[in-house]
Amino acid sequence: MSRDIFDPEIFEELRELFGEDRTRLALEELSSCLQDSFPNVAPEDLDRDQIFRRAHFLVARAGLMGFTALRDTCVDLQHACAKGSPFGKEYSRTLETTTATRNAIASLL
Repeated sequence: MSRDIFDPEIFEELRELFGEDRTRLALEELSSCLQDSFPNVAPEDLDRDQIFRRAHFLVARAGLMGFTALRDTCVDLQHACAKGSPFGKEYSRTLETTTATRNAIASLL
């Protein structure tokens, strides 16, 4: 698993704090959330406010679990949405990172 996607030290701190069962549940919930959060459609067909809220929700959750690439791409997407800028590039990066994160979660489960 790429360190660019996932920081194992942060994850281990979470696992120590939550325990194995709650950590597994948190991973499953994050994977499910990711599956539903960012549809693979053209950004101009999306509701900017809804995408902002989804990205905002995932920033802290992904960061606390060690998924630093997802956290960073969601921050970039959130900022582009908030500024009213075109967000196609940021959305595309978020889709790629979402897939990589879901793959990383699957390997952890």
